[in-house]
Amino acid sequence: MFDIHIVYIFTCFHRMSFTCRVCRSRIFHSDLAIYSHAVHKHKSCFSCGDKFHSVSEIRSHMRTKHSDYECTICKRAFYLDKSLEDHARMSHGNRKPFESELRRCGGFSGLVRDIQPDHEKMKRCREAVEKLKLFMQHNSRYSIKEFVKGGSFEKGTSVKDTFDLDLVAFIEDYRSVTELKDDITGILSALEDHIVHGDITWAKSVIFKKKSHRSVQFMITGHESEDLLEVDLLPAVDLGKGPRENIFKEMKRSPETQHLYSACLTKDQTEFVKDIPLQVKNLIRLVKHWKELEGVKIRSYCVELIVIGLWQQWGKLTFDMSEGFRKVMKELSRFGSMQMDSLGKHCVSDYTTLPSPPAVIDPANPFVNVADNITPSDVNNIERKAKEVLANKKYLMG
Repeated sequence: MFDIHIVYIFTCFHRMSFTCRVCRSRIFHSDLAIYSHAVHKHKSCFSCGDKFHSVSEIRSHMRTKHSDYECTICKRAFYLDKSLEDHARMSHGNRKPFESELRRCGGFSGLVRDIQPDHEKMKRCREAVEKLKLFMQHNSRYSIKEFVKGGSFEKGTSVKDTFDLDLVAFIEDYRSVTELKDDITGILSALEDHIVHGDITWAKSVIFKKKSHRSVQFMITGHESEDLLEVDLLPAVDLGKGPRENIFKEMKRSPETQHLYSACLTKDQTEFVKDIPLQVKNLIRLVKHWKELEGVKIRSYCVELIVIGLWQQWGKLTFDMSEGFRKVMKELSRFGSMQMDSLGKHCVSDYTTLPSPPAVIDPANPFVNVADNITPSDVNNIERKAKEVLANKKYLMG
């Protein structure tokens, strides 16, 4: 049995910290953090040390054997103190999490300052990304022409220390998306093996997460005791700089390869968001922070497009942050009927049928509805949470 135990360290602020006895390399400040580390790094239960083959097995074991945290109100049990804390706040608390954050920070101006990304950490993450790119280019069996960065990390819409990065590798070995599709399974397996089993000596930690139908997902850091950067590594082919209309017509003729074009169009997507003013990015951060605190299921890119779309409707003028936030909430309160047609970049009907609501079309790819993962239950939750904000006019004044 893997000998994994937890050392409890109480600071003068009475915050509990945890250290994994297996690697002894990091200190964690919540049981959620040590749980995630033990699951992905050791495939073990952080509580008793039992080993398993999958994350689902560990979760099932934890629920059965270690649900030691019971809600005193509804008697529901949890295996993480953090889960119980979130449940109590979300299900039984009188004050909503986002409202509490606003009060803590003294209003919208203070909260905007509080959720800015840590620039020193971003600098170190950029260094790690550059090292990763060099490693891939010089050690991969594929000829990689260039890397293009996407995600909130590159767009400049990250919240606090939460960075996500899409790293698109343009592979010269393939001349078309069709060729890429024919070999995509082998490419992803090779990239996974290269990242997980490659000799990345400069990295302090590399943790494989999963492989999807178009990407390899992993976490990496080049510094001790620092949170890992989540990376989606996506293979792609260079589509050139010609008119995108020709590419969209090609996609229309080849529906079986459409999902692979998104990675090829990452640069268009990133530049569209990256070039917007800082005030709009700060409003995006606020809405992202709200959705995380309130447990609202909506993609970050979907939030970015909704906010940018509204800003365009406002004439691209400057705005009061609390009023801007209120207008976004008003839009989300009727999310079930939302249809955003690529924000004026393309006419979706020229290439495909506009999906039924909710629909938020990617301005870089008219075939992609970034709201397609949202269920009717999610829609109800989004609208309900937004209406709760609109009903609480007192804290929307600051």
